[in-house]
Amino acid sequence: MLKSNVELIDAGLQPAPVHSPSDVSENGIETSAVPDEEQTPAIRIIKPVPMPSEGEPLDAVQSAIRATQMEVLATPPTVPLSNGRMAQIGQTYVGEMTGSITGQVFCYGWSVHEGICIFVNMAGPRMAVEAIRAKLSKGEQVSVIPLDAPATELTAGEGNSGMYHPYLHYLPEARFASLLLVHDWAVTPNYGGKATTFIFRTSDAQATAKLKHHVTQLVNIPVFDAWSAYLYDTGQKAMLVRKTRSAGGIDLLSVDLDVDAWTRLITGGLEQGIISLP
Repeated sequence: MLKSNVELIDAGLQPAPVHSPSDVSENGIETSAVPDEEQTPAIRIIKPVPMPSEGEPLDAVQSAIRATQMEVLATPPTVPLSNGRMAQIGQTYVGEMTGSITGQVFCYGWSVHEGICIFVNMAGPRMAVEAIRAKLSKGEQVSVIPLDAPATELTAGEGNSGMYHPYLHYLPEARFASLLLVHDWAVTPNYGGKATTFIFRTSDAQATAKLKHHVTQLVNIPVFDAWSAYLYDTGQKAMLVRKTRSAGGIDLLSVDLDVDAWTRLITGGLEQGIISLP
């Protein structure tokens, strides 16, 4: 959505400027003191990168645009309106968590992106749960040990401390705690450079709408609702949207916040006639 700031100027506080004869042309029309070529244009035009000639290699974005051009995009159903702000995500027991702690901590889902734990759902005695939280918050490693599979290592990455937002629910009568840890990259996206954020996908319609929001915040051009399906489908083809390695019914997508790539995806789609201005 385009936003504009309107500055109100009280013209009555300053006297009207007095123009010297040099400021006025022979026809009595005021001329600018700045040459036309030095003025900033009112409309910024971004030219799409042309597709390579036949036989030349395509990069990831161009390949995605070309593949989408061969298909008919399926528009996902509209996200139903809701009075609440919550949606249910998957939760299934996947193993026991260890990390030099006292007490059993059970894991009910996790997600890892490029070796970094983005999300973990755990429950157990409060002191043991807090111990796991402390280790992850300090950038240390913990493990999830399934019943019938090799252990999975979870970490925020070496030297990355304080990266998790905790969501804790404590049952004092049972001395039992349920804790969700969500990485800062998923909670507070960085739209100022090449970064990564994440989408908890509860449906394709919800993920499409959330992706359109991220792209709108990222690029410096308008993004229309009619382009949402194109961004979702072609963004996956260009590997800008990818499914993370997860367990426990968690469906988490990574989103590359690469402003140049997303801008090229939009301008390329317009150039090829896949999307159009409404």
